[in-house]
Amino acid sequence: MLFAGEYQGNVDSRGRIAIPTAFAEALSGEVVVARGFERCVAVYSAEGWERIAAEIRDLPSTNAETRQLARFIFASANEQQADRQGRLQLPRTTLDYAGIVRDVVVLGTGDAVEVWDREAWASELGALPDRVSDAGQGRAA
Repeated sequence: MLFAGEYQGNVDSRGRIAIPTAFAEALSGEVVVARGFERCVAVYSAEGWERIAAEIRDLPSTNAETRQLARFIFASANEQQADRQGRLQLPRTTLDYAGIVRDVVVLGTGDAVEVWDREAWASELGALPDRVSDAGQGRAA
């Protein structure tokens, strides 16, 4: 499934978020919750997790940066399953890493879903036009 879209939400007192309806079917089974790269929480379907894990495992383990990446991602990985109300439990350590207290934005990034603190996402979004312009040079729009 291609995850796309942006949704507002909240984290409840137990660290749960409601999975947006658009993502619910693809995230209805087992998912993996881990630290995201830009101070967010990444949520992967089982298939998406297998892809990213394979990509990391295929990198040379003799490279220090590869080992750091593996530690960063795999140490925070936590298998979860949505409850009957379609809520997903996010580990407190992962929420703390992302600076998430209550108000969140849940967004699709193609192969994964990211959960951002709402203010952090607004700041990130403000900087994105310049970054994507640079990254997209030479590619068709």
